[in-house]
Amino acid sequence: MDIFEAKDLICKRETRTLFCDLNFTLKAGELLQIIGANGTGKSSLLGLLTGLLPKQRGTVTWQGNPLTGCDFHFLGHRNGLKAQLTVLENLRCSTRLRGNTITRQQILTALGNAGLSAQADVMISKLSAGLQRRVALTPLQLAKAPIWILDEPLTALDKTAQALFAQQLTAHLNQGGLGIIATHQSISIDNISSHTLALGDIDA
Repeated sequence: MDIFEAKDLICKRETRTLFCDLNFTLKAGELLQIIGANGTGKSSLLGLLTGLLPKQRGTVTWQGNPLTGCDFHFLGHRNGLKAQLTVLENLRCSTRLRGNTITRQQILTALGNAGLSAQADVMISKLSAGLQRRVALTPLQLAKAPIWILDEPLTALDKTAQALFAQQLTAHLNQGGLGIIATHQSISIDNISSHTLALGDIDA
């Protein structure tokens, strides 16, 4: 069965323990929203799940095996875009880095779905913060990874773009994918099993 499991995770920052013995399990089609004030460890937890931060203790598995980069698509609070490349060039680079073979037409189709067709040949540096975030979210359509791990995906998005992202996330979950999202803005999706993990500020 497609099960994602985080077990016995701990995160310490100098003399502070952000969280300890953290456990959760998700099944295919489920969404986990991680909430908490700034500094409570939301981004750190995502770093532990993705392997971007070393684990001090605990395990992260998918289908009973250690999580690998092929299993998930990660988007941090930064967009990870090259300012002097066009939207199309950025997406071509990001898909190639993941080892995916994507045609120009597939990228253009994804941009159309995101409402970004007119920006395909525009340099990232010329776009607003909201448009840049929409570009950064577009690879989710192309990666086809079963697990989406996202840090504040709604940052800088207007209501229309937020609704479009919610539709794309719903489709991903309905197709058996998983979503793990750190957020200050709760994402409401009908007929989806959604869980909330609240992180608190724990003194060591």
